[in-house]
Amino acid sequence: MITNRFNKTVVIPTKVVSGKFQYFYGGPLPKLRDGTIFDLVVPEQAIEDKTFLGVIENSHFEELLSKDKTIYAAVSSSQVPTNLRDSAFSMGSLNLDPVIASFFNDARFVKIVLDEPLYLQLRGTKQGRLKPVKCTIPDLNEKAISLNHAYRLVSEAFEPQRISHVGNVFQKMLFIDSNKRCFLLDDLRSDFEAKYEHSLEPTRSQEAEGN
Repeated sequence: MITNRFNKTVVIPTKVVSGKFQYFYGGPLPKLRDGTIFDLVVPEQAIEDKTFLGVIENSHFEELLSKDKTIYAAVSSSQVPTNLRDSAFSMGSLNLDPVIASFFNDARFVKIVLDEPLYLQLRGTKQGRLKPVKCTIPDLNEKAISLNHAYRLVSEAFEPQRISHVGNVFQKMLFIDSNKRCFLLDDLRSDFEAKYEHSLEPTRSQEAEGN
């Protein structure tokens, strides 16, 4: 289960004794509420079932967006140079959904066009990551070899006052579909991950064997 990394969490040191979880410093683990979802992080060599290990570490690529699709990168409106202001779309001109707009504070958006399909690498129980993709930034007449590279070029031009020009493209870029619906790249990734999680669930026959 790929959980929300932004929720406040508590680290509970734990060890395995005779096949059961125990609080590392002695005594029982605290009682957890029914339905609690959490990640169990262990050294790879601690997993004895290599078949299980192979399933949760399985990696493959899925097409997230097709060639020629347009992505918009968010930049700070207050930092956009005067000569580039007409090249950055306002939230109003993109008609952003209020929920999506709430993620950005006085932002403008720069167009990036995919020169080839954008693929997401699904990595078992780890968060997916983007495969490098060739793309074009029309208003800068620039080519990039990945969305991270594109974001750096956009930020350098449209946010020249920033000390660092790196950012999380999953949170800084969005896609608008043919029905004018807006999605952060992080939302698209979450949708693919949710579908992929079904492949990690045991089959009915496996469940029957375990009973």
